[in-house]
Amino acid sequence: MSAAMALIAGRAAGIGARHVLTVVGLDDIASLKGCRRAGFDPLLLHRATRIGPGTLRRDRFEELPEGDPRRTARI
Repeated sequence: MSAAMALIAGRAAGIGARHVLTVVGLDDIASLKGCRRAGFDPLLLHRATRIGPGTLRRDRFEELPEGDPRRTARI
């Protein structure tokens, strides 16, 4: 997985992309490790909140502050 992600990021750079984003659940340790091996660092946290008893949900993405240890923590 990490090799494929690194290849995708390399191709993105080849077409001028400045950023590549991947989304992984916090409880998916294997994928988080693969992301780290591919050179990805945590930048955003996704927070989903249920609104009422139905299926509506509010999604928020919060940027990790510059000095937050989760940005560079080894998994």
